[in-house]
Amino acid sequence: MPSQSTFEVSLPDRIESATPCIILLRTSPHLLYVRPPVSLSRDVLRPLLKQICATSDYPANVATLWDLRGCDFAQCTSDMVRTLAFDLQKLPDRRGARRGILVDSDAGFGTGRMFQQTVDGYRIEDQNNFIVSYSAEELIEALSKTT
Repeated sequence: MPSQSTFEVSLPDRIESATPCIILLRTSPHLLYVRPPVSLSRDVLRPLLKQICATSDYPANVATLWDLRGCDFAQCTSDMVRTLAFDLQKLPDRRGARRGILVDSDAGFGTGRMFQQTVDGYRIEDQNNFIVSYSAEELIEALSKTT
């Protein structure tokens, strides 16, 4: 029997709202889809991270796709990226969770890679648990693989 294609998951084209959303996609295995508001800041992202860990609807280490398409990366300094990386240490249940960072700009890609390198450099998380890409299909395929 053929397995369900992970490419049947439909994601919105771009961020349309200032309201963040967290959706559990019914893929195999489950994949959490997180879309923060367009304006990125620690004050917005930190509560989203805590909310992911606070529910019993899915395991805290569920694979997560962060849809950052259309986000404004102008305020994402290296200090902010480092601070967010250290925020992950305060959420030990998320350790080892695979995360995909979906972007649509060079600034987004660079910021995602900086975050990936920061968490690895400070030994907060293995950089191989983070994938930064312009392609939703690539991320869904990679995050849907069981390890």
